Amino acid sequence: DEPIVMQLSHVTFAYDQQRVVLQDVSLNVLANSFVSIVGESGSGKSTIAKLCCGFASDYQGSITVQGIERSSLADASFYKKVMYVTHKPTIIKGSVRENLRMGNPLASDEALWKVLQDVCIADFLQEQDGLDTMLEEGGQNLSGGQRQRLAMARALLADREVYIFDEATSNIDMESEDAILQLIHRLKKEKTVLLITHRLSSVVDSDCIYVMEKGSCVEQGTHEELRKQNGVYERMFKQQQTLEQFYKEQTV
Repeated sequence: DEPIVMQLSHVTFAYDQQRVVLQDVSLNVLANSFVSIVGESGSGKSTIAKLCCGFASDYQGSITVQGIERSSLADASFYKKVMYVTHKPTIIKGSVRENLRMGNPLASDEALWKVLQDVCIADFLQEQDGLDTMLEEGGQNLSGGQRQRLAMARALLADREVYIFDEATSNIDMESEDAILQLIHRLKKEKTVLLITHRLSSVVDSDCIYVMEKGSCVEQGTHEELRKQNGVYERMFKQQQTLEQFYKEQTV
C-alpha cells in the first residue's frame, strides 16, 4: 500500500463564529494517487487547500503532511514537497524567463522552451520576443488562459512530489483548459495530484473523489461508485452533462 501523503481527520474550521466553513471533514491523499475534491461553489473545497497550504490555521481536528501536523510544519519545508496552483497565478513584472525561473532558478533555456511547448504557449511566445518577452505586473498583457499556462509551466519546472490544483482551470478559455487538464492527467502518472474543481468531466479517472456539500464531505469513491450511489455527485454530473450538451449545440 502507498503511504498517506496528506490526511485530514475530523477537521472543523470557521472564519468566525457565524460562519462554519468545514464541518468534521476527513479525507486521505495517498502517495502517487490522483484525488479530486468536487462540490458546488461555497461547499468548502478550496478551504481544504488553503488549510493544507497554511493560508489559514486555527482549525479543529488534525491535518498532517507525511505524518507531521500542518500547524507545526514550517511553510518552507511544506513547499519543498508541494506545489500549489490556483486560478489566480502570480506573474511578476519582468521577462518570461524570469517568471519561469521562479519555479527552478537553474533551468536552462532549453528546459524552459520544453515546458512552454508542454503547456502550448511556445508558438505564441516565439512570435513575441521569446523568453525575453516582457510581462507587465500581474501579466496584464497576457490573456487569462496565457497567464494560467505560464503558471502551469512554472509549476512543472518546480518538479515537486505533490501538486494541488485549486480551480486551476476556472475563468479561462476552453482550449487553455483542455491543455492544462491534459497536463494534469499526464502528471498523475508520476506525481501525487490533488485536483479541486467544480468540473466533474475532469475527475472521471480519479482514484478517489470526495464530494463536498455545505462544508461536509457527503460522499466518496470512484466515478463509477459515486454514480451508482445516485446522490449528490450523480445529480451534479447529470446537470453538467446537460449544460455541456446545450453549450455544444449552441456553438455548432
